Amino acid sequence: MATSDNGNMIELDRVRRYMKPIIVNHDTLDDAVDAYGMLVVDMWASWCGPCRRFSPIFEDTAENTPDIAFATFQVDASQENQETFDATGFRTVPTVLAFKGGTLAAHTSGALGKADLTAVLEKLRATPAVAESDEDEPAQTVE
Repeated sequence: MATSDNGNMIELDRVRRYMKPIIVNHDTLDDAVDAYGMLVVDMWASWCGPCRRFSPIFEDTAENTPDIAFATFQVDASQENQETFDATGFRTVPTVLAFKGGTLAAHTSGALGKADLTAVLEKLRATPAVAESDEDEPAQTVE
C-alpha cells in the first residue's frame, strides 16, 4: 500500500502486476494515474445499462492484459465522484479514459464493445511516453 499526499490509501499491487481492475474514486483517481505507467479507467454508473454490459468486457480485458493497469470509477457513488467526472468534460457513461505517464492518451464514450476497448489499448500503447523534465526545460518524448 502507498499513501497519497492527501493521506488516502491506494493499492500498488506490482507483484501480481495489474490483473484485476482496482477501484478508484474522487480521492484516489489522481494517485492511481500517477502511480501506474499506463492506466485505463472505466467511468460508469449503476443505473447505466450499457455500463453493465461493458463491465464483463472490461474485467476480462483487465485479467488478460498484464502490462496495463485497469481501474473502475463509479460516477454515481458520491457527489464528489460526480463532480470529478464532470470536471473531465465528458458527459456520457460509460467513458473509458486511458492515461500514459500521467497524461490522458486516449478515450472513448458510449455503448462500448471489445473492439472499442481494444482500439483504446492500441492507441495507449502507441502513444509515446513523456519524460519528466526540469521546469525550465520542455518535456521530451521518450522513444
